Amino acid sequence: MNDYNIEFGHIYIDQQPGSEQTQAIEILKSTIAKLNRAGKSHVTTMLIDDISPEGARLDIGGYTAATSSNVPLDFIFLESTLGIFKDTILADIPETEKIHGRKNQSLYIKDSGGNRVMILKPDGTPTCSLYIAIWFLGRLGIYSDISRWGINLHNKEFAARKIITILSEGYKLSDEQALAILEKTPHWNTINDRIDFIYFQV
Repeated sequence: MNDYNIEFGHIYIDQQPGSEQTQAIEILKSTIAKLNRAGKSHVTTMLIDDISPEGARLDIGGYTAATSSNVPLDFIFLESTLGIFKDTILADIPETEKIHGRKNQSLYIKDSGGNRVMILKPDGTPTCSLYIAIWFLGRLGIYSDISRWGINLHNKEFAARKIITILSEGYKLSDEQALAILEKTPHWNTINDRIDFIYFQV
């Protein structure tokens, strides 16, 4: 198993690469340099959001090729594939922790502060935060089958003992809600100190 799985370069499929992705790449370079000096093994991965956007204009091949010519890129995933694990994570959340919406299929949990966190939308589809929780569990090797749904560019192992996520600050709330979801699962005690974030301003 790798020491670290590092996510960077997150992008929407209706987006064009810009300063956000450029900053993530620069932070990745310095992060890899630190891990190399510490003798830590690592893989890098990119998650492309193909769920939220209504149309596609991203040249995925061009973006990932340009990125991999600049920094190491080991795995590419489409976020929609994570939905396959919706029932798996819902089964990991005790029924006593679930709050069902009225007159629709929405579902919530409460975070440690007592705030509601939606995990299923009114139409029953996963929220962004639930997708992220699944994503973290996959990168940590808890949901090991997730690796089968990505593009493995260099025949490397996907899972790692720890994960680092490099994102702009705009994603912080969704990440916090994903952690609140994970706190409700039986995995939390073994993973809560294995998830790190590096946020930056765009």
